[in-house]
Amino acid sequence: MLNKTDDQNADAAPGMGADPLHPCGQLVQTHLIEIFKEKYRIPLITSSILSVIVVVLLRNAVDWNLLAGWLVVLNVSNFARLVYFARIAGRPSDHGNLLHFANRYTIAVALNGLLWGLAGVLFFPPDMPEYQVFLAFVIGGLVAGAAANYAAWLPAFYAHTVPSVVPLAIRFMTEGREVSVAMGIILLLFTMAVYVIARNSNNSYRHMAELQVGRSLLIKRLEQANRAKTEFLSSMSHELRTPLNSILGFGQLLCDAAVEVPREKQFRFAGQIVKSGQHLLDLIERVLELSKAETGRLQLKLEPVSITDIIGDCVGMMTAEAKERKIALFNELGATDLPLAFADRARTRQVLLNLISNGIKYNRDGGIVTLTAEEAAGAAALRIVVRDTGSGIPAAKWDQLFEPFNRLGREAGEIKGTGIGLTISKQIVEQMNGRIGFESSEGQGSEFWIELPRAPDDD
Repeated sequence: MLNKTDDQNADAAPGMGADPLHPCGQLVQTHLIEIFKEKYRIPLITSSILSVIVVVLLRNAVDWNLLAGWLVVLNVSNFARLVYFARIAGRPSDHGNLLHFANRYTIAVALNGLLWGLAGVLFFPPDMPEYQVFLAFVIGGLVAGAAANYAAWLPAFYAHTVPSVVPLAIRFMTEGREVSVAMGIILLLFTMAVYVIARNSNNSYRHMAELQVGRSLLIKRLEQANRAKTEFLSSMSHELRTPLNSILGFGQLLCDAAVEVPREKQFRFAGQIVKSGQHLLDLIERVLELSKAETGRLQLKLEPVSITDIIGDCVGMMTAEAKERKIALFNELGATDLPLAFADRARTRQVLLNLISNGIKYNRDGGIVTLTAEEAAGAAALRIVVRDTGSGIPAAKWDQLFEPFNRLGREAGEIKGTGIGLTISKQIVEQMNGRIGFESSEGQGSEFWIELPRAPDDD
């Protein structure tokens, strides 16, 4: 049997959390990487400029060949990265491409941090405190710049800061002099302060991204709601027009003085007017009930109720309709002793009667409808199941099943209905803190179920 997952009909409330596997988490992460990507050139250019300044100022204190080699390696790698990231930055801004960019750039930043960390060790001139302070100033400045440029993507900040600062701080502390040790500690404290700033900036970026994602989702939901409202009004207009046309048509025939209507036809026309009027009244009542359900204004009396008794009542009430359609209606629950459910008795009966009525109406001649109930596995709830041997529901129409006025293409058939019953049932069950769902196999039948919470045990 083709299955519809238990929670597919539940309205998921997507959280903005940090989980990148969640669709909303991916959207937030995408926004953060886009902010990060906008600044990818600045750190590389700054690093190259500072490298030239360092080499010029240290040319008389450090071996020139060492300085030149380091300068060439750093700037060639910076130029190569600049070209590479300029190329991949132009790719479409979907989550996969952006994540690829962020991960590759983080690796490049780590290499840049290692080169600066190497400079802090190799270019550290003993007994020349002014040059030592200059190195600390340059690397500290790079850390501050990293906080400004990489705050939206903290992995890049870590990848640059740790390998660039730690070697120089250790080098200061191994000097053994009080001033050098103090410089190392001050450098680490400065780095920690910059980290706090980067973290706070990241939280601000993340909050801004969550607001943008939330706004986009809200706009999308409003657009969907607007389309649903338009479709609802269109369907409502059609459903109301059908019985009204019937009433007006037969009424005009009765009122037309130019047409002599035999007495037996008058009775038949009047009967059609009454029948259409009753259908119109039922339709209006259901629409009003749907409106109450959707706005949460249903009056519910939640109390411990016996599922066994409710199923027995519903089977008894629907037996005559089932016999008329030559449908076998079975209560498979029998005298099973089930825990009490915590629900509204009348509304639960209303939902079950609707499910049984559908099972009878859309069944084949001589078909079967069965009812059963059980304790839901792994949940403090009771599951009531209504199975039928009808034609089933095509998988392509599963997502339309609970839409108001949508009868899945059966509007033109002989079976009467409004297409609101399942919509109201879903609203009722959810407002009783329950769930509704179904399984169906085309050509073999359907199985509708509702889950209601168990009544709390009395202490």
